[in-house]
Amino acid sequence: MNIDPSAVAEIDRITAHGPRWFRVSVTAGGCNGFEKHFELVDNQELDDISLVDRVLVDPISYLLIANATLSYQQDLSGCQFVLSVPEAVSNCGCGRSFAI
Repeated sequence: MNIDPSAVAEIDRITAHGPRWFRVSVTAGGCNGFEKHFELVDNQELDDISLVDRVLVDPISYLLIANATLSYQQDLSGCQFVLSVPEAVSNCGCGRSFAI
C-alpha cells in the first residue's frame, strides 16, 4: 500500500499526543461490497502489517488494498483521508465503499 506524504504528515500530527496507531481496514458491506474504515488505536494486533511509522493494516484487508494509495485531501468542503483502490471496478458516491 502506498501512503502519500500528505497522509503521513496528517497521521503524524494526529498520533503525536494521542493514540499510537492509525488503522486502515476493509470490511464486507457498504453499498458496493467492501467498506473502507479508518480509526485511531492504541494497540497493535499480533498479525497486523505495519506500514510507514504509524499505519496498521490487518492481513485480510491488506489482500484487498495492497496496491491502494492512502492520501489526505483538503478542500473547501472539508478534510478527509482517501483510499484509492486501483482494482476497484466501482465506487459509491460518498467514497466509503468499492467493488472489485
